[in-house]
Amino acid sequence: MDDVLIRSTGSLTGEQLVAIRGLLDDAFEGEFSDDDWRHSIGGVHVMVARGEQVVAHASVMARTLTIGARDVHAGYVEAVAVTPSLQGTGLGSAVMTAIATVIAADFELGALSTGEWRFYERLGWRRW
Repeated sequence: MDDVLIRSTGSLTGEQLVAIRGLLDDAFEGEFSDDDWRHSIGGVHVMVARGEQVVAHASVMARTLTIGARDVHAGYVEAVAVTPSLQGTGLGSAVMTAIATVIAADFELGALSTGEWRFYERLGWRRW
């Protein structure tokens, strides 16, 4: 069983940040931009590492979402990825389960944008 690590961006080492960015570049096949990267740091990271290699990752950033006339303190999920050869092995579910715990403890609601609805709905996320 892999350990799921929860760390703030400030507590990550330079090597861990490089490993996370490498995972994101691999998983998104070069389509993870520098702008995407900037949106995924500064909050809380949930990851699984095997040695020096980060094999699964997701981060949650504090955002204010306006719903009607109300501002809501939301945990916005960014940079969800699993090493391509390990996709489908439960690592993505493990980091998203931990992300849900972080969101429940610190935010009014969680939000994300995805084209992979079936994966997230299976974990209890709802379309809105």
